[in-house]
Amino acid sequence: MIRLVWIPDKTNEWIQARVINESNDGINVSVDDSNSNIKLFNKTDICEVDSTHLLDLNDLCLMNNLHEAPLINILKQRWLNNNIYTYAGDVLRSISPYKL
Repeated sequence: MIRLVWIPDKTNEWIQARVINESNDGINVSVDDSNSNIKLFNKTDICEVDSTHLLDLNDLCLMNNLHEAPLINILKQRWLNNNIYTYAGDVLRSISPYKL
């Protein structure tokens, strides 16, 4: 079974990566399918990917394990798909629809 995690990234804030192995030193992850770019992270610096993180949810409260990484990702994906309105419970979030 493939285990995915969110890792910090300088360009995109957070990206998904595949866990290669876990040890006392930390977690080795690969950011591509060829395993040519393997990085070591401390367990406290990553966030597990939950299946709800991969869905296009209209309400963020439906997301399990709410964390900065999936929150930014879902808002970015919704914006790219021109879905500028997203609820968080009874609070409506709106992102500017203007793109550069």
